[in-house]
Amino acid sequence: MSTGSDPSKVSRKSNVYFAIGGALFLLMGLLSSVDESIAYILLGSSCYLFFLGFYTLPRSPRRAGASYPNDRGRSQRQSSQDPYIGSAFNATLWSQLFKLKDLFAAGKTPQASNRRAVKLFLLIFFGIFAIPIIGSIFSSDDASYASSYYQIAETQYAAGQFDSAYFYYKQALKEDPDYEEAWLGYGKVFSAKELCDSAIIIYDKVLELNRDNKYATYYKAYCYYHNKRYAEGVDLVVPLVENNDDYYEAMLLLGDFYYAQAKNDDALKWYDKAYNDGGMRSLNLCYIMGYLYQDKKDFNKAISLYQEALTYDTTQVDIYQRLGELIPDSKGDSYRVKAAQLKTQ
Repeated sequence: MSTGSDPSKVSRKSNVYFAIGGALFLLMGLLSSVDESIAYILLGSSCYLFFLGFYTLPRSPRRAGASYPNDRGRSQRQSSQDPYIGSAFNATLWSQLFKLKDLFAAGKTPQASNRRAVKLFLLIFFGIFAIPIIGSIFSSDDASYASSYYQIAETQYAAGQFDSAYFYYKQALKEDPDYEEAWLGYGKVFSAKELCDSAIIIYDKVLELNRDNKYATYYKAYCYYHNKRYAEGVDLVVPLVENNDDYYEAMLLLGDFYYAQAKNDDALKWYDKAYNDGGMRSLNLCYIMGYLYQDKKDFNKAISLYQEALTYDTTQVDIYQRLGELIPDSKGDSYRVKAAQLKTQ
């Protein structure tokens, strides 16, 4: 009566260890960019499972110390029937490994050519798979990590997930404290949360890294507008538009600064430039420009801009009223009627 373990069960157990260890090793490569500590844990677990896999390999049923002259034909015939070789492994390779195992167990050493073949195989396997993966994980490429965190932060910011964006911008800056774009994004998160005083400090940091960063200047000026620091904002934006004659968003902001200070002619100058040269269009822009042209008694332009504004939003009561006043007789009836209807809603 046999008291030993069932070799087929032992072989299956060994194969399970190898399969799980290989899966963890691949998972380590996938998750290494997320968190380096996860990669360490997965690498250690993978190595431990590989050790268990080799440790639980079944012993050969042959007598220890037996020699294997001219055994190639017999091993090929028996490989498909050998219960100790899992279906997922190459039969010939494992047959040779079992021979080496038995030789070492018997206190003998294989021939030099066999030793060289095994060493060469292990070296090639390690070189092709292990070294590039482990090297890429533990090479401490801070710039690569910073870039990955930055890309995630940008995606989160675009989706309006400002708390997540804040976290990943900070992670990028931990990896690369001089990451100009990450600092800019970090400041934009504060702007989006209307924490403009904090945002200004961050934009100043960006400008320390690159004083010509036009976006940092623009967003800093926007914070000035939010804080009603209009004169300071003008001082920032005037050089910006002079040095960037196609930065139409900055021209709109400059027009807003002048409009907030009741400098309507200056405001209209920059609104017109953004509208005509930059193709900037919006409800607010058309509405404000229509009002400014109406104030200048240029009623035709005012009517045209008010009508364009209604293409963006057809519920603006004040615009209907203004058009009803500017367009005489029956031509303006539709606007007057619509204004009355909207007031009763």
